[in-house]
Amino acid sequence: MQYGYQVSQNHGVYQLCGSMSRNQPTTVAMNAQRVYDTLCSRTKLINAKIDAGGKATTLFLDKHLLAVGLVERDEKGRYAIAPLANFVGL
Repeated sequence: MQYGYQVSQNHGVYQLCGSMSRNQPTTVAMNAQRVYDTLCSRTKLINAKIDAGGKATTLFLDKHLLAVGLVERDEKGRYAIAPLANFVGL
């Protein structure tokens, strides 16, 4: 509360967005399920491309998410995302 207003704590899944910090103000149009669904859709497309013989695409992700195992990559470059519930309290 540095400037006289409270900034709410964001859901941990918001860290999947490259520019979202843990307590950055967000719009009401954004919610945890929407962020999660968007990333899952992107990873499904990337994984399908790899499975079809295409080159791996790298997502810009917070290294913390990789370190704690919420997002993983296999040897071919396919992504696996932990369930949304695992991001709570991150």
